Amino acid sequence: YPERVSFLAKKIADKFAEEGIEVVVGPAGDGAILANWVASHLAKTFCREVIVVCVDKQNGRCGHEEAVDGKKVLVIEYMINTGESAARTAEIAEKAGGRIVAVAAIFNRSGMTSIQDIPIASLVDQQLKPWDENNCPLCKKGVPITPIK
Repeated sequence: YPERVSFLAKKIADKFAEEGIEVVVGPAGDGAILANWVASHLAKTFCREVIVVCVDKQNGRCGHEEAVDGKKVLVIEYMINTGESAARTAEIAEKAGGRIVAVAAIFNRSGMTSIQDIPIASLVDQQLKPWDENNCPLCKKGVPITPIK
């Protein structure tokens, strides 16, 4: 559903229209899709190129570190649960020399407003309590989990 992702990415980009973002950094894999859309919308806003860089959180590497060094960076995540993933992405981008402006997400369920003193901007803020499967009240009642179609 690229139109839907584009719509949400535009909403995120609009939050940073005055920030002069130069690089959008997202986690490799699915995060790259949202990062590309956000960068595309920012580029239209700024009438200049906005670079996308993906990080591999497992090996702590940032592709194209030279593109991040000294630049204003927006870290992108689809969802913030504990903040660990976003913190790791920001840490890798900072190590490459990026100046992190914010962490942006479609959905922030963590209840946090910042990660390591980096502000969080999200389209939806709804704190949701995580449940371990052994303590999940629905699991205890035998309520099946069905995927959304």
